[in-house]
Amino acid sequence: MRTASAENHLLLSPLSAVRLGGSPENSGAGHFVTLPAGLTVTLEGTSSISGLIDVICEGAHYAIFQVDLEERAEPLVEAE
Repeated sequence: MRTASAENHLLLSPLSAVRLGGSPENSGAGHFVTLPAGLTVTLEGTSSISGLIDVICEGAHYAIFQVDLEERAEPLVEAE
């Protein structure tokens, strides 16, 4: 049987994101980027940027809109 993962999503189309930095000087404001289709993102939770959620993709941290994730990605399924 297969179950949906609540954490990992496969991008079906490109997704706009804000890349977050790790330095103390960066208060969450970062660079806008486009994550290409075919990548996997892992949900991290609510972002420090109002209205966004945090995800990790290929080891980097990003903030995205929840609605974009819902419209442009699908949950990955895991084999039990």
